[in-house]
Amino acid sequence: MNSLLVFNSKSSTFAEDVQVHDGLFSRFLYYSFNSKPIWNTTYTTEVNQSNKQVFQNFSAALCDRFKSNVKQKFAMTKEQGEKLDQTFKELLSHNSALYSDDVQGNIKRLGLMTYKIAMALTGLRSDATILTCSEEDFDIAMVLVSEVYLQHSVSLLDRLNKQQNKLNVIQQELYDWVKTKGTFKRAEIQPLATSLGIKRRTLTDLLNKLIDKKLIKRIKHGEYRQT
Repeated sequence: MNSLLVFNSKSSTFAEDVQVHDGLFSRFLYYSFNSKPIWNTTYTTEVNQSNKQVFQNFSAALCDRFKSNVKQKFAMTKEQGEKLDQTFKELLSHNSALYSDDVQGNIKRLGLMTYKIAMALTGLRSDATILTCSEEDFDIAMVLVSEVYLQHSVSLLDRLNKQQNKLNVIQQELYDWVKTKGTFKRAEIQPLATSLGIKRRTLTDLLNKLIDKKLIKRIKHGEYRQT
């Protein structure tokens, strides 16, 4: 399993050189953040170790963990595998309803990355030939990907999508229904959403999406009208 780490400013994002349709985008994990303008002092009375030395020592220690040629076999428990499948099944359904079709490949790839991160963490802890994923490593991998990296990946994918204003199939079906009603209550559109496999939380996000696109307007709590 090879890794590549790339840093870029928001004005020159690495992902902007990657087409969201070509499959390469989904092979990376993304994390975006804003940093406060803080000045770091350049003065110090003593330097025990340079950054270069620190990283060299860390690299040497890490290499010691991988120098063994012994083959190792890794597996998750049945319960862990089922939880991973169920979590990403729900994430796939939720995000497919909210974003373009390109998000589907991204979610599936992130599920695979979750497995690989758990495998790497477990492998770092033991030289045993048979490795079973610990609950700690499984939870770390799940939280990192499903609660952190996924949000950043989907956000960046949506930002790079040149057809942001285009409705996907599910959104279009809901909006076609809206156009026949004019004014409607959430309870009235819920049966259609249920028939499309859309959960209540996803429907809330979809309605907010249509509001952001200025296709509908919230009149009051639970009531909307077409703009």
